[in-house]
Amino acid sequence: MAQQPSQIAISDSYLSATFPMANSAAGYFTLTNTSDEPVVVTGISVSSTIAKGASLHETVVDDEIVSMRPLHKLTLNAGQTVRFEAGGKHIMLTGLNKPLTVKMTVDVTFLLGNRPPVSQTFQVHPAEHDKAKSQHDHH
Repeated sequence: MAQQPSQIAISDSYLSATFPMANSAAGYFTLTNTSDEPVVVTGISVSSTIAKGASLHETVVDDEIVSMRPLHKLTLNAGQTVRFEAGGKHIMLTGLNKPLTVKMTVDVTFLLGNRPPVSQTFQVHPAEHDKAKSQHDHH
């Protein structure tokens, strides 16, 4: 049975390594709608052996107070690209069942409204990768 071509392309995907007792981890990637119609990302999931929960999040600054909030859905117009990066949109894995260690891989499934889900393998990078990238982006 032939698989339908994906409606989205996911690139530059990685998760940040965690310390041994960490309860959560962040992930980053670039998401592109490769179809000629809007695509709605309604959530993500990971294996329960990795974490109890997984969700899209965004960092917001309101009156100089920085906080994170869930991003319940994301609509990408035809051809649109959105970067999920430190200090902006990202994914959160919560209730980790084990630490994420460098070079480990985690399969993340993207739920796309009324379209078939799309899976992507995220590799775990050193946590310093985010800090260096984030600091570089602000200079």
